[in-house]
Amino acid sequence: MQSSFPMGAWVYRDLNQVTKKDIDDWRDCGLTLTFSPNYDPEKHDKQKMLEIMDYCYECGIRLIVCDRRARWGKAAEEPEEYKKRFQEAYNDFGKHKATWGFHVGDEPGLDAAPNVVKAYEIQLEVAPELVPFVNYFPFYEPRIDDIAEAIFPNIEMKNLCYDYYAQMVKDLKPDGYFRQLKKFKENADKYGAPLWTTLLSMGHWAYEEPNRNDFIWQISTAVASGCEGLLWFHFYTQKASANYRNGPINKFGERSLTYINMSDAIREFHLVHGEHFSHLKLVKSYHVGEAFGGFDLFKEGDSDVILKVEDVRNHNPLILSFFKDENGDDYFAVVCNSRTDIARINLTISTKAGKIVNLGNNSVVTPTVITQALAAGGVTETAEADKIPDSYEHISWYAPGQLCLYKIEK
Repeated sequence: MQSSFPMGAWVYRDLNQVTKKDIDDWRDCGLTLTFSPNYDPEKHDKQKMLEIMDYCYECGIRLIVCDRRARWGKAAEEPEEYKKRFQEAYNDFGKHKATWGFHVGDEPGLDAAPNVVKAYEIQLEVAPELVPFVNYFPFYEPRIDDIAEAIFPNIEMKNLCYDYYAQMVKDLKPDGYFRQLKKFKENADKYGAPLWTTLLSMGHWAYEEPNRNDFIWQISTAVASGCEGLLWFHFYTQKASANYRNGPINKFGERSLTYINMSDAIREFHLVHGEHFSHLKLVKSYHVGEAFGGFDLFKEGDSDVILKVEDVRNHNPLILSFFKDENGDDYFAVVCNSRTDIARINLTISTKAGKIVNLGNNSVVTPTVITQALAAGGVTETAEADKIPDSYEHISWYAPGQLCLYKIEK
């Protein structure tokens, strides 16, 4: 049950290591837009790469093509040579139906900025219909501000993606995680690009191995903060010496418990919310109860639709986000912002907001008496108007990290 929402993973696989069985693993995990195997024309068979790409397209997977010729190296120093080699890569794979874009490179430092900018420029000149893909460092130290200043204003940005994993450090409050989401969303809006982020799918270093709730929480908090595409770091478990633990595909090439949890969380998102979020743009995101990373704390008067929201059971922190689709229709999402605790969330909704529909189960939230009054011409134009309250309450149970999306049908 895939949706068109971009969902991928860093696969870090040489073309010679990848078979159709790997693509089956990607598809069954819910990946819809992911990295291709690494291709080097001096080492690999182009026909095999095309066969893998054909099968990806058949499985509903689009690709960020990882071709050595597209990497940023020496693009500014030798622009004609870079254009020549990228043109060759484009001629080989750029017009394939599975191709979404080419991978320019990962986590550029300040010294790489001129090459990144030139590579981006040349890729758009040769292939304006595709997306040059770059993944950036998080804003955790001053140097990323310098990198952003050197790159962001100088490219026609078609996508903005970064990675950050400290949300999976045990007992650490998620201030850093939300600070990255907020700062990168501000930059994405400034430069008119959709925001993506790379989330964590396996334990390493000080980062815990994510369980099912952790996958759900990462997805929910990222999309509620404005992300329009998600990647996972990463898919295949490396050698034990690298300290990567219990990845989706284990060291023996088998689907692990992490794979089951990841697949379940991703496919449930596709099934319930993915197609909706493929068409939504964030208007404003608030934190409720406790604010992290510089997000505004929701208060009375911030919305004329949701007058109050709280977890009446465990008083967990929550997220309340407002969205619009391409038709201008309004939506809001509520998230239990806890990886471990259940919430019983009470929404106080203005009667004048219109009909509220829970898109998770297509149920109308608005009480019958109010729905009838609205259908009759509005709450101020019926004989029963004096019996209709200014607001009403809607109470629901939320699992850890659960997101609910509602449409406001005025």
